[in-house]
Amino acid sequence: MSRKNMDYQYIIELCKIIAVVLGVLSALVGGFGLWAYFKNKQVEQVVELEAVKRNEHVMSNVENNTVGLIENKKDVSMIKEEVSNLKAQLRELLDERRQQVEEYLSREQQDEIIRNRFNVSGADIEMLIEKATQKSETYITQAMGYELNYDYGMAELCYIKALEVAVQPVDKADILFSLGGVYYHNGDHLKATQCYKDSIVFYGDVESKSAEDLWNLSYIYSSLGIIEKEKSKYLKAIEFYKRALNLREKLVDLDYDKYVSDLAKIYMNFAVTYGHIRESDKAIAFSLKAIDIFKTLDFANEIDTKLHFVSCYSNLGNIYKNQNDFENAKDSFQKTLKILGDPVGNTSARFAEIYAGIHLNYGEVLYELNDNELASFHVNIGVKIFDNLFKISPSRYRVKYLGSYYSLGKVLRQGRRYNDCILLLENLIKNQASDLLKDKYDLKMIEANIYFLLGQSYHESRVEKGVSLNYFKKAYAIYSMFSESSEAEIWKQQSMNYIDLINKKSDSK
Repeated sequence: MSRKNMDYQYIIELCKIIAVVLGVLSALVGGFGLWAYFKNKQVEQVVELEAVKRNEHVMSNVENNTVGLIENKKDVSMIKEEVSNLKAQLRELLDERRQQVEEYLSREQQDEIIRNRFNVSGADIEMLIEKATQKSETYITQAMGYELNYDYGMAELCYIKALEVAVQPVDKADILFSLGGVYYHNGDHLKATQCYKDSIVFYGDVESKSAEDLWNLSYIYSSLGIIEKEKSKYLKAIEFYKRALNLREKLVDLDYDKYVSDLAKIYMNFAVTYGHIRESDKAIAFSLKAIDIFKTLDFANEIDTKLHFVSCYSNLGNIYKNQNDFENAKDSFQKTLKILGDPVGNTSARFAEIYAGIHLNYGEVLYELNDNELASFHVNIGVKIFDNLFKISPSRYRVKYLGSYYSLGKVLRQGRRYNDCILLLENLIKNQASDLLKDKYDLKMIEANIYFLLGQSYHESRVEKGVSLNYFKKAYAIYSMFSESSEAEIWKQQSMNYIDLINKKSDSK
């Protein structure tokens, strides 16, 4: 066999081997394909079965969740109702308390008024506060709870948080009203004013205002008026009072018994402010309107109403006194003391403050009527009370404390006890020198009045004319600081009259 034939034979054998191998591989591939085919069928059946089970599970969950949602809606509804009731209780108590705070009643007396008016115990109020201040409650509810508990710092924080999440204009208006009240109570009139004005803006977006909204707005305008009055901006104060009056007249038409005392209080605000600008006829008219309302109210066991009534007669007495109508002034102060009754056992600082002020003013009137002995008796009662109050809280009662000694000085001068008057007032100025440097209106005005009275005493005693002139100049300089105050303008003119008189007498010599 040639070499060439051998090569061909080798190739043929190799092809046979390759054919056998390919056949085996083909059989393996076919078997694997059949296995994969049947395995896929099994998987599809499993998937389909699981899908059926999953759909059944989903449908079951839907049914269960539907039942759960219905029950949850009931729970939410109940929770909302509880929250609403809780807020309503808090709101009712706070609205009452906010009016009492204005009158400087002690906390014990404020709480007593609330317990009596709402027929609740101290334990009931404590439970209400504890429930309201839980972390699970809304910010507004927590804030109201803290405010009811006199925790104004936490109340402020919660009101601010409530404002951040509030959406509706009426909610924002209500929160700003409450926050403004906290600032007002703490004496931060700048922040209070801003909150009140922002609240008015949001209330403007409320189309249908409830009685509560109207009351809040009237309270805001009244508070803004008081703030302006304390800055001696009396005409601005009157404008705010007019807006408050308009709202309170509407509220009285809605519910006379509930809101009539608020109407009397705004009449009082008018009377005091008109008295400051010497519009005596209007001041007297508003005082009598307030008195007519308070006469119809049962105040036997309600000290706050009694104090309002007393303030009406006291203010009326001051108006008559400023008009030099001393007989009518005397009659008003006598009625005031009769209504107040025996002060024994009354621990209210506000009661003591009003009681002392009445005695001081009554004493001044009696001196004008030449009843010097009785006048001295009443003035000294007022001085002793303010001495005690000043020891308790110097910053709060400093102006009234200085005013009581000013009244005593007036009484001494009226009795021609010039040296006693001078010694009393110069020692007073010396002891209070650091506080008299403050620019607070009431404090500066009483300082100027003391200088004026010292000038009068030196002038009338006919000694130390140079000292007399110096005191009148000091008084004039302070009165000139308050050009917007009609009261300061009157005193400034009187100071200038004395300055001119003394200068003319010096020139004639």
